[in-house]
Amino acid sequence: MKNLLKITLLIIVFVTPSIAFAQDSLKEVALTFDDGPSASGTLLITKILTENKIPATFFQMGENVKKMPEITKEVFDNNFTIGNHSYTHSKKMKAMTRLELDTELSKTQKIIFKTIGKTPNWFRSPYGLTSPKIKKALNKNNLKQVLWNIDSEDWVKNTSTTTVLSNIVDRLNKNGKIILMHDGEAGNANYHQMTVDALPYVLKYLEDNNYKVVPLEKIILSKPYTK
Repeated sequence: MKNLLKITLLIIVFVTPSIAFAQDSLKEVALTFDDGPSASGTLLITKILTENKIPATFFQMGENVKKMPEITKEVFDNNFTIGNHSYTHSKKMKAMTRLELDTELSKTQKIIFKTIGKTPNWFRSPYGLTSPKIKKALNKNNLKQVLWNIDSEDWVKNTSTTTVLSNIVDRLNKNGKIILMHDGEAGNANYHQMTVDALPYVLKYLEDNNYKVVPLEKIILSKPYTK
């Protein structure tokens, strides 16, 4: 009986943690791009992704979709996912009234649906802003907030491809799963070019280090569209 007890304790101490470690150690990440579509960045990025057979999600601004619906449609037609990134990308979302917030979300939902025939299920607020009012607006519009835990900081002025890659590697080492990059022009009109330049290096690092880029829905266990 004592020997059986020792064996049981060994199983609890050694086997159980190894199972947990195997689950935590899955090297899967998702790529996401914000602030598009842009005339000079978005399709260059999707071309790189398509050539490497890499899935990605594009959180797009309603006012940009309205200006360039053909780019959003091409992104969607090439099997990339489209999410809602508000209409104007305002830094003042937390100060908005409920009506203003609802307009930011619902107006973008409508223009995306008009463009691709699908209604996004995912929303990413500009700058990751959140508040009780924003949460209520999300619920009203049947949207789920989807943020990130790996900021490439490709938006930082005068950054470099080396720094962007280093930022991603550092956060991967801290078990990050959702990578944030940019294909748009909100704020710094040149940062999407940094993304175009850095992306091939990022993909090579992920491949060389046995990371698998998977659709975002596999990471967050949620479908991208409501209908």
